[in-house]
Amino acid sequence: DAKAQLIVDAPDGVTASFSDLALPRLSPDTVPSPDWALPEGNVSPEALAYVIYTSGSTGEPKAVGVPHRAAVNLSHARQSHHDPIGPGDRVLAAISVGFDVSIGQLLLPLLRGAAIVIAPPLKTLEAEAFWDLLARHSVTPINSVPPFFDRVSEALMALPEERRYRGLKRLMLGGEVLTGALARRLQQRLPGTQIVNRYGPTEA
Repeated sequence: DAKAQLIVDAPDGVTASFSDLALPRLSPDTVPSPDWALPEGNVSPEALAYVIYTSGSTGEPKAVGVPHRAAVNLSHARQSHHDPIGPGDRVLAAISVGFDVSIGQLLLPLLRGAAIVIAPPLKTLEAEAFWDLLARHSVTPINSVPPFFDRVSEALMALPEERRYRGLKRLMLGGEVLTGALARRLQQRLPGTQIVNRYGPTEA
């Protein structure tokens, strides 16, 4: 569907399952052959930026082709309304690039001069280690799902006051229902943090 021209590989060979594709590979420990070059520039707003699979309202996976225009429009809309990121912000990138939310974690910071903090898989972190990660990298906005933050914010309250990270400016929650009761709990546990209920960037 994507008409890919290049596979970005990893040192441990995680793309071995794509070995039947006759495409050049780029990985941190290799250099492309001299006769291969990046595609020419001058990409139009209607050119395909990426393809993402979504079940939408049908329950059946289907490919959605997102043009550069749509990705940039999404970034500008978020910047103008509920996600004003700029220099000095440090955005936690913790969601797989297979999900549309990752575009806001990667594209928007780069467009606005913010830094990106690449997180390890969050499911491997205990709640205390999660908050230590945020504090160590001075993370300011986060995208997440409500149940995860219900759990880690409860664990935050068990930490000594001096270890409770209070630098989180904005928490954007989607993917599942954010109940009023949970929103109130998060406001109590995270004073000074803006709680934003959001969902559906690909559909938008």
